[in-house]
Amino acid sequence: GNIERPADPSRSGKDFAGWFINDVKWDFNTRIKGELTLKAQWIERSHEETINGVKVICGVIPADPQNVKDMVFQLRTQFPEQLLVAIACAPTGKPTLTVGLSDDLVKAGKNAGQLVREAAKLMQGGGGGQPHFATAGGKNPDGMKAAVDKVVELANL
Repeated sequence: GNIERPADPSRSGKDFAGWFINDVKWDFNTRIKGELTLKAQWIERSHEETINGVKVICGVIPADPQNVKDMVFQLRTQFPEQLLVAIACAPTGKPTLTVGLSDDLVKAGKNAGQLVREAAKLMQGGGGGQPHFATAGGKNPDGMKAAVDKVVELANL
């Protein structure tokens, strides 16, 4: 049968990233046989600040790029205005940079595709996407923190 999705837990100073089995985000539409153990995963909120009224959530985290994408869209729902998210990860050693913007920042002229394209150069990579959401890949995981910082700098908040 299927298992019912439990309520998302909360933890002070952290954002809920989802339910996982062996570091893979669980799809609650999956049919199961037998028992399984889901684990909640969290992301530190230590990389959160407000710059001129814009909530900036950024950092380098140990996560899968698909999970980061899901998290960015959850954050866009949770904070529909004045939000910039820039997260890098490299679960297999290949760095990925993900950028999300609230719709009001896009209307004000910010573009996630342009931000990610420029910042990815610091990871020896490139990418693009839509004005509100974009991703980039690279070759150099050592450049991830600099790429995240570059997104915030280029957003010129």
